[in-house]
Amino acid sequence: MAEPYREIMQIPCHSQLGRICAGDRLAPLATRDVEAGMTAGRFTVVDPVIALTVLNGSLLAILELWCNQPA
Repeated sequence: MAEPYREIMQIPCHSQLGRICAGDRLAPLATRDVEAGMTAGRFTVVDPVIALTVLNGSLLAILELWCNQPA
């Protein structure tokens, strides 16, 4: 999605993506999905909240890196 919609992808880069996944937004759904994956044995994490924080930070870092590349 980032390639054809370069301008749109700058929005999460500059709007603090972490706030999108906080509280009553996407966090409960994402936490549920991580816990379901843990239960099914698809992956092992110590704490679902830490796993989501790392994933969120990684996504933001990749988008930021990509948006700073010359067009």
